[in-house]
Amino acid sequence: MTPLQQLGEHGTSVWSDYLSRRFVKDGDLAALVERGVVGVTSNPTIFQGAIAEGDAYDEQIRELSAEYDDPYEIFWLLARDDIRDACDVLRPVWDEGNGKDGWVSLEVDPRLAYDAKKTAEEAKRLSPYMKLAEQLGSFAGQLTETGITSVAVEYEGAVADLNVKPLTAIALTGLLSPQLAAVNMVNAPVICRERDIRVSETRRAEPVDHQTLVRVVVTTERRTREVSGTLFAGDKPRIVSVEGIALEAELGGNMLFVRNYDKPGFIGALGNALGAAEVNIATFHLGRTGPGQDAIALVEVDQPLTPAILDTVRGLPNVIQVKALRF
Repeated sequence: MTPLQQLGEHGTSVWSDYLSRRFVKDGDLAALVERGVVGVTSNPTIFQGAIAEGDAYDEQIRELSAEYDDPYEIFWLLARDDIRDACDVLRPVWDEGNGKDGWVSLEVDPRLAYDAKKTAEEAKRLSPYMKLAEQLGSFAGQLTETGITSVAVEYEGAVADLNVKPLTAIALTGLLSPQLAAVNMVNAPVICRERDIRVSETRRAEPVDHQTLVRVVVTTERRTREVSGTLFAGDKPRIVSVEGIALEAELGGNMLFVRNYDKPGFIGALGNALGAAEVNIATFHLGRTGPGQDAIALVEVDQPLTPAILDTVRGLPNVIQVKALRF
């Protein structure tokens, strides 16, 4: 047992305060992990030194420079790839300890590195958007029934001024979570790449229908699905559009999603079916493309929905799709 492993036996997690592409590719990190290192931390200064030394980053910098004008964006894409590769090396540590160790940490946005107040403000501004983005991804993921080919995350209005990288990462985490148990913000982009899922991210500073809006568009082998959300009162996530149908809904723990044809008597039939099953309705949200056309009901209930209840709702006239959603 090495001295580092002995420290681990006494409850001390030893991390390496260094990360670079060569450090990972040449096996130096793997060697340290074998000796007992269980995590990595880095910061913009360390990355600056790593990029300046040698030619390990030159080819990728040339490729990214042809696509991005902002050095800030290029830096984060370079750092993301190194963090991803380091996470792959540390994955056995993460698995063995059920997530206790095996992490890669990076300090805050370089533009805020010397401004504690702005760092705190940025974290405070991001926090409600993190919840919103995760809910949007989870919503789309729970409705998706076939293989995903692409994901587009769009930011409009106030949110476009923020560092949206973590928002995209947590949206992807929510999207993949219904199918994958061990998905997180770090490995979600990696999983998408490995599965040939194209991920795009766009910003539009000018607000359109809302002062701030996040939209997740998921394309599968069969169809494209969109879900959008905003913040009410500054920090309260709300769904405002599903599959192009406008509605306003706060997501609770147990939700019933129903897509149907807009016909007289349907709302009453749905309410009666839930009442007969002794399901208490907390909130009821409706939207439609037009009279007699496609409609959506998003219902919050007080208890989990059983397969028998879902089958009852599926048996109602004019029902197209029924899903139980959990948040």
